[in-house]
Amino acid sequence: MPIVPPVEAQIQSLIDLRRQGQFDQAILVGEALLAGHPEHEQALLHMGELSLITRAYPKALGYFEKLTGLNPNLGPAFSGIGMARHGKGQVAEAVAPLRRAIDLGKTPADVLTTLAKCLRATGQLAEGEDWLRRAVGESPNYAPAWAELGRACMDRRAYDLALEAFTRSADLEPGWDGPQLNIGNVHLSQGRLTQAIVRYRQALELAPRSPLALASLANALHRSGQTSQALVAYRSALEHSNNSAEIFTRYLFCLCQSVEDDRDFVFAEHLRFGQMVKSPEVCRAHTNDRDPNRPLRVGYVSGDFGFHTVSDFIGPVAAHHDASQVETYAYSNAGNPEDDIAAIRTGKPHWRSIIGLDDARLVR
Repeated sequence: MPIVPPVEAQIQSLIDLRRQGQFDQAILVGEALLAGHPEHEQALLHMGELSLITRAYPKALGYFEKLTGLNPNLGPAFSGIGMARHGKGQVAEAVAPLRRAIDLGKTPADVLTTLAKCLRATGQLAEGEDWLRRAVGESPNYAPAWAELGRACMDRRAYDLALEAFTRSADLEPGWDGPQLNIGNVHLSQGRLTQAIVRYRQALELAPRSPLALASLANALHRSGQTSQALVAYRSALEHSNNSAEIFTRYLFCLCQSVEDDRDFVFAEHLRFGQMVKSPEVCRAHTNDRDPNRPLRVGYVSGDFGFHTVSDFIGPVAAHHDASQVETYAYSNAGNPEDDIAAIRTGKPHWRSIIGLDDARLVR
């Protein structure tokens, strides 16, 4: 019969393996420990954290939920539940356990940052920014919190503050391409195209195959009138993103302004994109008032009411709606609402910012 090490020795072995990055071996040790001691709190906590590290979010959720049943005042267990739900994409459901963790005591910066992300995703931008300021105040060397704070400042067009936050994150993690991209986005939002291009190229030096960096560079080149170079960057971004639909639409917009590609090629590329996009799901039944004499409520949803052909199409339409017959709403997920408003101002729609909302929440 094999000799089973004492519980303390198994825990120490799990901790050592985790520190060494040997996560699979650490998980095996933890599973063996829990087989004999299924309610061992320290083992459950370590296994939950290991499951988060390895992105096994359902398993993490199971470990942490069991922990809260054993100890309802254990803050790390609640933060673990929140982090696991965020990892699963359940951002709204993640908020309550993350708040509970904060109420129970000192909370790490990564938990505060995750709560802020969840709040942003549910449209609670101001509170999210408050938590980020607490995160950077308590942990000033935690780069992801500075990066997320920069995004929060971008949402409310506080570009100088965003630049400060993104620069801080770049200083803390100079080998990470994300801060360079973010700084480039600040410059782009303020029309400083040359500076934006420089930053996007710096991001590509750090991550040469990043679809986001390539697409961002292409966008800036396009806006600066360098259409040929922009198309080269867009094609590279498509290659490295497996033909991302979002990047493809921007590529097609740029392609329409190319003087080097003939109309047949441009049309063929649009057809190719159409074949890639899945057919829309059947719309749900509407329960709105069917009175034929009531004003219609018409909503336009886009991230491109500013610098895009969408604004050219929608602007005249919105401007010529009969206000007595049509009530117009504009839902924008663009990062620079001022540009959007300027583009369709004559239509005077009810304006809704939907930054951070997923499709399901937008529908509701």
